[in-house]
Order: sequence, then C-alpha cells, then structure tokens
Amino acid sequence: NGEAYHKGCFVCKECKEHINSKFYSKEDGFYHESCWIEKHAERCVACGHPALEKVLVNGEAYHKGCFVCKECKEHINSKFYSKEDGFYHESCWIEKHAERCVACGHPALEKVLVNGEAYHK
Repeated sequence: NGEAYHKGCFVCKECKEHINSKFYSKEDGFYHESCWIEKHAERCVACGHPALEKVLVNGEAYHKGCFVCKECKEHINSKFYSKEDGFYHESCWIEKHAERCVACGHPALEKVLVNGEAYHK
C-alpha cells in the first residue's frame, strides 16, 4: 500500500511475530502466509481444512482428495450425481439409486412403465 514501516513494527496481525517473508495484506493488517491461510482461506466442506487447490461443486469448495463417491469412496473426477446424502460416481448412483426392472432386477435406465412398474424397453 506504499506505507513505510520500521522493520520491527512490521508484524503479523494474527501471531504478532515479525514479517520477513511472503505476506498477505488485508484491510485490517498484514499476515504471514501461513497465518493468512489459517484465518482467511476458503475451507473444504468435507474436512474443514484450508482449500488452496480446490474443486468447486455447487458453489462449495472441496479438496480434490476429499471429493469422493459416497458409495465406493473413490475420487470423483468425471460425471457424478448428487443426492441429499452425498455425491456418487455415475455407475455407483445407477447401482444404488436407479429404478429397477421388475422382471430382471437390474437398473432400468431406459424403461417403460406398466401399471406403475418399470421394465426395460
């Protein structure tokens, strides 16, 4: 911001230690990089830790490693489905939530309804 400080007066707003390395400036003061991350960085919805490298899902931040399928617990990095209880790989969602064919019991993605019951086309 162009202001001058004595070296001894240039301290972190959070920890009050001298700043002599990378720092961040906010309206309320200056922060060591680690203090700024801890206090101001966006948090991962799943684990609560700062999410510097993140995936945004429905406007919420997740670490790539925390964005996992509710069913198989594997990382999601392709098409997924969202339910109230979590996120699912497409294949896991189909297996767990898709309507089943009355005749064979397998997921009926393309179906016809007969008397309210699903059958494969």
